[in-house]
Amino acid sequence: MKNSKLFTLVSHLPGKDQKTFSEAIAGHKRSSLKKLYHTLLAAGNETEPAAADVYKEVFSKKYAKANDYLLRNEYRLLYDWLQEQIGQQAATAAAPVVLFMAYLLQINAYDLFEDEYSSLWKKAQNDDNIDLLVHLCDLNLQYYLTGKPQTLPNAEMMAQLSQQRIDLLQRQLLRNLRKEEIRLKMAERIITAYRNDNTPAPKLTTINLQLLEDDDLYARYLSRRAQVNFARGHEKINLLQDILDEEQVIHKYEPAPEEAICRFLVNLGQEHYLNMNFAEAVKHYARAYSYWGKVPVAVRETLILNYIMCLMRCENIKLAESLAAEHAALMLNSRILASRAPFLLAVVNLYARKADAAEKYVDFESKKDGSEFYYFMRLVLSAVYYLRGDAELALREAINLDQAVNYELQRSKTIQTQISKPIITWFRRYYTLVQSNKPGMAADLKKLLQDIEQTAVPNNDQSPNSMLTQWLVKEIQGRTKKAK
Repeated sequence: MKNSKLFTLVSHLPGKDQKTFSEAIAGHKRSSLKKLYHTLLAAGNETEPAAADVYKEVFSKKYAKANDYLLRNEYRLLYDWLQEQIGQQAATAAAPVVLFMAYLLQINAYDLFEDEYSSLWKKAQNDDNIDLLVHLCDLNLQYYLTGKPQTLPNAEMMAQLSQQRIDLLQRQLLRNLRKEEIRLKMAERIITAYRNDNTPAPKLTTINLQLLEDDDLYARYLSRRAQVNFARGHEKINLLQDILDEEQVIHKYEPAPEEAICRFLVNLGQEHYLNMNFAEAVKHYARAYSYWGKVPVAVRETLILNYIMCLMRCENIKLAESLAAEHAALMLNSRILASRAPFLLAVVNLYARKADAAEKYVDFESKKDGSEFYYFMRLVLSAVYYLRGDAELALREAINLDQAVNYELQRSKTIQTQISKPIITWFRRYYTLVQSNKPGMAADLKKLLQDIEQTAVPNNDQSPNSMLTQWLVKEIQGRTKKAK
């Protein structure tokens, strides 16, 4: 059964806010609200206590269904009071409901955010409250940026929301301009009363944004940031370097300059990575990592994922393994990284040739939500068996995986598994050669390497296919040297 909105909110309150609100409600004239707050607080964040138990604590009477409305009223009053308290915490002129919604994102109460957002959006539309719509749309975009995995459907929704907000901002600007024209025309009327030769300003129908931008430092900075998100290759690298070279502009306009610099460095590292400048990419990731204690969790999650992958490409497995172990909990608890985290942690340990540590992160639960990582995890499991010296079991797992993928593809023509069929074949061929251990195996291994080089995904690809291919290539190269 779904918890009430009040309990959901109370159960998400950080310890600091719990104490603050406890002190604030102590002076409230309604003693029943104090009792209700502390009763729900004492329940923790697991299951909401039964209505009968809460009623007894609040009213010191036995619960009766006929009196349920009394308890519901207390719930409503306390929820409204908490909204007001949260709104007062922030030193801003924004509407309390906007502060409340922002707070829900801050404490990761995403389910409650979605519930509240739906009703608030409808009300703002019915009231034609353009300012509130602009704020709500911004918060929803923040939710998709920080509270949801980076998938294609979520990115497509973000694009729709961004375009929707641009449309709203234009309408908001239009209304503000027309409002200002009222005062302008009033002033012109007074001027004309004194001076008959006065010429009123023409009605504003168009705006030259580029002309305004040329004379606005902050607008030029924002424009470059927007270009960065869509630019590629050397163009993106140059744009990011230009932004970072003017660090004083970042400190002037960004509310959290260290976070902004860290994000730019991560983007710069990733673009060098995609251009196969791995050594250069590592430098930027390392510099971004120096801001670790000054940036929020969402930035840390993206940084550590990219940093570890780049270290693996540079064959600095020792540091990659160390960072993975240090930040494993952060990665595994991330909503953004989702199934990518256990996969990366498993593969790092494959590169370090630590079978037991790799197997610890093999997660088949991902199949329940249709995650593409399910099939990659099965290939990781085959590699675990191989590292333990059981090539026969490794081969059997790879064969079973191949059959499972074939079945899925035959079952429905619309299904597309993310794992590459050639990769499964390469693993099967390699395990077969290792199991046979026949004389002259070096020639067969070289042939396998040639086949991989002809069809493998690019070295700058960050996909699971590429990561596992690179691991396999290193294993084949090592086995080839021994077979000579």
